[in-house]
Amino acid sequence: SESGHTAILDSQGYLWLTGCDRWQQLGLGSANGGASGYTWENGKLWQTEFRQNVHLANLMNINGGENTIRDVALGWDHTVVLSSNQRDVYVFGKGGDGQLGLSGKPFVSAPAKSVELSSKNTSSKHNSD
Repeated sequence: SESGHTAILDSQGYLWLTGCDRWQQLGLGSANGGASGYTWENGKLWQTEFRQNVHLANLMNINGGENTIRDVALGWDHTVVLSSNQRDVYVFGKGGDGQLGLSGKPFVSAPAKSVELSSKNTSSKHNSD
């Protein structure tokens, strides 16, 4: 197969990913790295071992202090992360069709906070309690 990725969230709240990184859906690169395959190690499109997404952890600390990951969703070529405050949404991977909710619809993106998908009070929209 030419795509597919897998994610796990460890007991300390860190996100680990493996699989296809063609569109940076593993989020292993920083925003400073550019948009042309900077996450590919040794020219390999596939990562065969789980790798910790340190850039997302750093971004979440910068944007919210003690924010942690609550949920993770994997699209075909992108990843979406909901923070523990249930308001902030972080995205990375292929976004040319607007699926990342980033302005300008970048073709690919390193981990970034999606202002469009984030909300002032997401938990009240989905809370059934």
